[in-house]
Amino acid sequence: MKFRNQLTLLLTMTGLGLLSHGTAFAETRTELWAKESQGYGAKLPYLRYEAEEGVGRDAVLKHSTAYDEVEMEASNQSYVQLTRSDSSVRFTVKKAANAMTLRFTMPEDASGELEISVERNGELLGKKTVELDNSSAWQYVKENDVFDENIADSHSRFRFDERHFLLENDNKELMELEADDVLTIRRTDKKADELGIDFIELEQAPEAKGAPSNSISITDAPYSAVPNDGQDDSKAFLDALKDADAENKTLYIPEGTFDFDQKLVLSATDMRITGAGIWHTRLHFTSEEQAGGGIEFLDSSSNVEMDNLYMDSELKSRFHQEANYKGIAGVLGENSKLHDLWLEHFECGIWVGDYVEADKMKYTDKLTVSNSRIRNNFADGVNFAQGTKNSKVQNSNIRGNGDDGLATFASKAVLEIKENVNGEERVRYIHTESKPAKNNAFLNNTVELTWRASGIALHGGENHRIEGNLVKDITSGPGLRVSTVFPGYNFDDNQNISIKRNLLIQTGTDNDFYGNALASIHFEKLFGEMKKMNVQDNRLINSPHGKYSGNFYIPEEGTTEITLRNNEEKSIDVEPMLAEEEKNFAPLSEEEKLAEEQKKAEELKKQEELKKAEELKKAAEQAEQAKHEGEQPGYDGALNIELHDQEEIPETANFKLYWFSGETEENGRTVRYWVKKLEGIHLDESMEYSLEDGTKVFNFTPDDIPEYIPISGTAFVEDYYYEGEDWIRWESPEGVEYVKIRYWSLK
Repeated sequence: MKFRNQLTLLLTMTGLGLLSHGTAFAETRTELWAKESQGYGAKLPYLRYEAEEGVGRDAVLKHSTAYDEVEMEASNQSYVQLTRSDSSVRFTVKKAANAMTLRFTMPEDASGELEISVERNGELLGKKTVELDNSSAWQYVKENDVFDENIADSHSRFRFDERHFLLENDNKELMELEADDVLTIRRTDKKADELGIDFIELEQAPEAKGAPSNSISITDAPYSAVPNDGQDDSKAFLDALKDADAENKTLYIPEGTFDFDQKLVLSATDMRITGAGIWHTRLHFTSEEQAGGGIEFLDSSSNVEMDNLYMDSELKSRFHQEANYKGIAGVLGENSKLHDLWLEHFECGIWVGDYVEADKMKYTDKLTVSNSRIRNNFADGVNFAQGTKNSKVQNSNIRGNGDDGLATFASKAVLEIKENVNGEERVRYIHTESKPAKNNAFLNNTVELTWRASGIALHGGENHRIEGNLVKDITSGPGLRVSTVFPGYNFDDNQNISIKRNLLIQTGTDNDFYGNALASIHFEKLFGEMKKMNVQDNRLINSPHGKYSGNFYIPEEGTTEITLRNNEEKSIDVEPMLAEEEKNFAPLSEEEKLAEEQKKAEELKKQEELKKAEELKKAAEQAEQAKHEGEQPGYDGALNIELHDQEEIPETANFKLYWFSGETEENGRTVRYWVKKLEGIHLDESMEYSLEDGTKVFNFTPDDIPEYIPISGTAFVEDYYYEGEDWIRWESPEGVEYVKIRYWSLK
């Protein structure tokens, strides 16, 4: 039998406020880390609510630091498992918000459904249904390779993913949350799969930005892209961009989703590409194929500004680490700015570099990436490669990526060139011999929950800076990594690598997928030596394998080439906080269960009364209309009787729900007999139904032969009039049960 959530006519009670759990305690882990993190990391507009600091109902707090456990990929190595339908976790809102990001986990190929409800002062403000799947997640790591399938001796990773959305209720009305509102996430599907919540982030999303002056919109004629229509908008985008570039105008992408079935390869100079905001404009790449999407700037591009866009894709695989499907890639010349972007579900978020013969190579210089969110990609978050210089990433959140969160890479790449010679396809390889990356900086970013490699990495180059960052919850690699494990320039000409004033919380790993335990800051050399590294004034908290590690001996005071100075290591016992959190997920006592049931009964009675009053009002309106139109014979003083149970039918009833079965004259009064159309309804297990307080609800028309209405693809309130409902006994495959039949007439 199929189950789907349906927009119902009446609000359902939420049960918020019934639980006595949730007593405040001295300091939570979130409060602890917020206090320790002051002055580090990105400052972005959302506020995080860790699931373990909510209050659970039939929910289980999961916590483990054991390698390969799902918990190790969660923030604080803790999440809340919603064990079954109706399990929930609730939060008290701390500041105004109208938008949410939700981080969750499910088994591979699973799906689920949540209801998000908001209560203010004991009254339901609204609710929203969220469908979840993990089609973009789950990978398997074995040493240097990443696979789509669970092969022998591999390690499951990328087991968490995220969804974000405006908090619109089921009527598409935006819910504006206020401090002290209570928000509940309740599981509504009946599947046996695990569904876990790691955290939510709430924020106040700004209104959509309009077109700037002197701009071209991709929805303007002759480009005529249509948002949300599911059609390919590649030509509209490229044509509009070409004209905007030629006319020195801004390219504007308005509110809505625009789909692209190919990689957008473009050239732009001295221009801006902008959207209505990260919550409003979405560039969605629909291909799952290798090199099938993303934006690539040709090396003729320069002085480009790109901002206020959300970009994602349908990429499902790293293609054995050769996906070549970056969110943004290529060469951006000089002085380009990427800001206020949200990039996820690509191979890499941003990969900067040219890949041609050395004499044709062009470079990116003075690129700034700022105020952005780069999350849940299969490989690096941002990588400055192929001679990128004087560039920086600042005040951005880099989360849930499958290689280094931030990296600069001074490799000498080998380029594979496929050629057709006299009808025969040949492959040749060239060394691109790019210049070394230099003077790049990662400043005041929050890098977290990388599921492979490190938080921030320097793979060669000169005079880079890593300063003011918060690096947290990196459990499959080190927090910071400095290496010469790739052939290239390494640190041959470096004069000063500066790694200063960073905070690392819970970083380092038991196993780097090769069986090595790595500390929070790791040095590794293979093709070159470490030179002129200055590592000082960093703070390291709860590092399970210490401050430093390397594949060579490093004294505590450092070496002649690696200065280690004033790097504070601190250990904080979080077990008492965890024990307090667990109290919020204790099973209900018998008294609490009784109080909850009583509250439910009271609320249900109140709702039934409201519903009955609404039905009577609607029936009266219909009766009045029927009197004028002569539609029904039941309103002329006659006595109306239901034929089978001999009960009188009130004049206010909706006679569309009955068949007329004849009339007689008794004592000078007309008596009419009616039969419920319920008797013409036959249910089977293929029909979709909704659930209301545990009761199944099926939908039918009140025609002479009632027709079943499926939930999928039906807009009930928009396209139908509600006519009424009744109960019916059904011998279902699950046994005898009483279900509701709800009647609707097409408008």
